[in-house]
Amino acid sequence: MLKDKVAIVSGASRGLGFEISKQFAEMGATVIMCSRSMASVEDSARWIKGKTYPERLDVTNAQGIAEFMRHVAERHTAGAPYSIAKSGVIAITKHIGLEFGDKNIRACTLALGNISTEATFASMTLTERKKAAMENSMKLWGDPREVATIAASVTNEDFTFATGNTIVIDGGTVTL
Repeated sequence: MLKDKVAIVSGASRGLGFEISKQFAEMGATVIMCSRSMASVEDSARWIKGKTYPERLDVTNAQGIAEFMRHVAERHTAGAPYSIAKSGVIAITKHIGLEFGDKNIRACTLALGNISTEATFASMTLTERKKAAMENSMKLWGDPREVATIAASVTNEDFTFATGNTIVIDGGTVTL
């Protein structure tokens, strides 16, 4: 599934670009279909079931590409700040592991799915809770105690050769 993903496909009015757009949309992605001809890409988008947005884009025009990307980012990204922040945390974790490993300092970061903390779980309606539980392959919420157990396990003395790692605890949801 590509739910909550945004795909930009150039040359999308026909051929391989059209087929890629169609496949992505059928898998749940929001597809920005691009072509130099707005009329062609609008016509092609009509043949696809799912969320498609036709856009004019000439990939040989650098200034046009920059403007296009700003436009797409404004209209189609809301999880972007979180992703950027998480990427920074992952990068600094790797750096700490590299820089300070010889001083017996280890680092890890946890990439979490929906964990039933009071702040998260209690702030949601029953419908929102059920929907969030369906986002992972296990169809449930993670328990904060499980996260604490994993954190303690990777930081104890029986696990000393690992550093700079990201530990994914998400019930089977891809978070990175």
